[in-house]
Amino acid sequence: MTILLSVIALLVGAIVGWVIASARKTGAIQRALAERDLARAERERSEAVSVEARRLANLESQARVAAETQASFLGDARKQMEEAFAATAQKTLATISTSFLELNKAHLMDGLRKLCGGHHYSLFGRLIRSLEWINLPSTSPRAPST
Repeated sequence: MTILLSVIALLVGAIVGWVIASARKTGAIQRALAERDLARAERERSEAVSVEARRLANLESQARVAAETQASFLGDARKQMEEAFAATAQKTLATISTSFLELNKAHLMDGLRKLCGGHHYSLFGRLIRSLEWINLPSTSPRAPST
């Protein structure tokens, strides 16, 4: 009977040891599973942050390209406007200058003719003839008559 009790005690000890080892193993497994779940959650969170960072970088890159394109377009438009304004101002100034010179020449000639009284050989007559050959940019120059 002692042998039987020894075998039963041995079996009970083995079962109790197995249960205790299983309980410890279950705690370790649960900790490992919890750590695995935390690692997965952290990886998913870091992937989400990475995806968001790439999306923001792409948006900033697109915004930069759009701003550079717009700046280039505005620079070209400004240059074209400056060139057009300069050309228009130059044409206007030439037109106004020509008109002013023609008007002044006409007034001067009329005044000298009235002052001269039709005498072409006097000092004023020679001045009138010398002014008649002065041409404005729109006409071709004539040689003075003597």
